[in-house]
Amino acid sequence: MRLSPEARQRLLGTAVFNSKGELASYYLGDIRKELSPTDAYRVLALFGGQEFASTYNNGIVGSATDAQVKSLAFPPSGAHPLTAGYYCNGGYCTSHRDFTCDEGKCTPPL
Repeated sequence: MRLSPEARQRLLGTAVFNSKGELASYYLGDIRKELSPTDAYRVLALFGGQEFASTYNNGIVGSATDAQVKSLAFPPSGAHPLTAGYYCNGGYCTSHRDFTCDEGKCTPPL
């Protein structure tokens, strides 16, 4: 995992979790810029979002594992589609550049 220290801080500082502990929203700009498909998968797996890694990179496939990650179905069966350009705010996906929001997990706080 090769996120720069600043990128790690942004990811952790912008991650929004719902009342069930599921990742609902996060800043994806650094993931797109800095990570290979394989590394994006590994980082997102820490938060349970690995199934969406196939869409978060600059398109460069540098290994057989990268090719496997890129070939993952999107959206995965049964998953809610992510909305790029939106941020989970108070239970609603609202417009915000370089973020992503999972409409099915972005729920109002208790």
